[in-house]
Amino acid sequence: MKILILGANQEKRYNRGHQFFKDAIAFRHDVRFYGEGHEFWSTDRLDIHEILGVLQYQPDVILSYMGKYCKWVKGLASIKTPKVHVVVDYFPWNYEVEDSFIRDNKVDLTFAVCMHEVRTLQKKGFLAFHLPFGVETNVFKCNGQLRDADVMAVFSVVSWAYPNRSAILDILQSMDLNGTLRASWPKTRLWGQDYVDALCKSRIVVNGVDRLKSLNWKFLEPCACGAMLLTEAAEDMACLGFAHGINCVVFDGMADLRRKVRHYLSMESERCKIAVTGHKLVTSCHSLNCRVREMTEILDKELSIADS
Repeated sequence: MKILILGANQEKRYNRGHQFFKDAIAFRHDVRFYGEGHEFWSTDRLDIHEILGVLQYQPDVILSYMGKYCKWVKGLASIKTPKVHVVVDYFPWNYEVEDSFIRDNKVDLTFAVCMHEVRTLQKKGFLAFHLPFGVETNVFKCNGQLRDADVMAVFSVVSWAYPNRSAILDILQSMDLNGTLRASWPKTRLWGQDYVDALCKSRIVVNGVDRLKSLNWKFLEPCACGAMLLTEAAEDMACLGFAHGINCVVFDGMADLRRKVRHYLSMESERCKIAVTGHKLVTSCHSLNCRVREMTEILDKELSIADS
């Protein structure tokens, strides 16, 4: 399948998951990129017809990735090539950015990473499908490091979006833990391999979800690196195979967080069993290879775009 992907090059972001996904598409399909940070990008070259001419490329599908990163494109509505849009972080305060992009450019099909996003898009009349986050298992993987850190909590602390993450850090700070990694963005950032190494050194990784209970990358990355995931509940957990006490542990409130940290640090065999099962779930069902295959099947079925 020949795919033109519109959007910014995100390989230098502190969180590279977006670019990992787009690169995984390129590994499977014949892909060209256009947008800020990519070859041939120019603010004087924004019309899709001119872009295709410069690239000397006629795609089977045009895939735009997040409206805020490709709202510059002109002429999409007039082109007959099937158009697909990927929505990420679709919340009431930015609905209009994505909705306008989808409507104005006559997008044929939309993917969203969370079911609450899919439901909202469908209610507005858009053809929308669930395509959850995936993890690059060639990067996020067990690397043989000694797990000498009890607990890791590394995430962005933005109270209006993630109501409990500051409290999570306060609880961990108050506990007498061995070799605890406490890093919170933006005060402290762990980048690239440093972040992967920290996951691989940690026995438990704690995650807090946003106000809409969205499932995020923090469900996948710790499990892929062999740590036990200790998380608040997310809406999409069950449909993606996450089960409390089987392949992750769910806590409800700060007292429960403290209690479960103590319990699972003291019960090594129980903790390791959950971590191993979580690792199997993520690597077998939630790798980027799985996601690209799911995307390809949906495009074939819904838009009759065959995988050549």
